Amino acid sequence: MGLIRFILLACLVWLLFVIIQKIRQQVQDHRRHYRQKQAVTRKQMVRCASCSVYVPRDDALCNGDRYFCCASHMETELKNN
Repeated sequence: MGLIRFILLACLVWLLFVIIQKIRQQVQDHRRHYRQKQAVTRKQMVRCASCSVYVPRDDALCNGDRYFCCASHMETELKNN
């Protein structure tokens, strides 16, 4: 009878350990996702010289010190100047 109690207690401890590990993993995943989302929102934004729309600097087209949101705006501005 004592051995059965010991086995049941060991199984209960193991089950609690597994549940706690899963909860900790979910919290870490949530924190990682939150940090990645903040990193995306912290990208430097630049203004299109043609339409004044702000776009991420990595996505903007650059001509000298002027940035453009798309190729057509860049072409239009270059033709006008």
